[in-house]
Amino acid sequence: MATYAARMEQAQPTLKNLENTIANTSSFAFNNYEKLPAELQPIAYRQFMQAARNFINAVLRRESGAVISPTEFAEARKQYLPQPGDNADILAQKEANRNIVYNSFKKGAGSAYQSLDELLGNTAVKPQNQPQTMTLPNGAVLTLQPDGTYE
Repeated sequence: MATYAARMEQAQPTLKNLENTIANTSSFAFNNYEKLPAELQPIAYRQFMQAARNFINAVLRRESGAVISPTEFAEARKQYLPQPGDNADILAQKEANRNIVYNSFKKGAGSAYQSLDELLGNTAVKPQNQPQTMTLPNGAVLTLQPDGTYE
């Protein structure tokens, strides 16, 4: 359970950072990006899809323990992740869904849970009840609050 929670924690900042980009992408473009070679796909799309796979695989693998079908993956993407055309209310609802499942996994892991800083061997680990900052590949900084929300 701790591994799944850590994978969700790792995915969250990227998903949050890219939610408006994805929501404002046309459905046609978004659905056709995967048909392109990786070097022709927008970097935001590639980052989003990597975070999406990380988050969804953690949720579904823990829930079922079995091979994840394409249908299950597609439904989980709609449930948890920003999609083209999502408005601010839907984005907030999906973020809340991600936070609920992440916090449930984290609590379920109990003392086995370690933060990303701990897992990556960062020496300046902040206590769990303090805000933690993460720098994304694009330079944006997100702050993880103790309640699991991001700023």
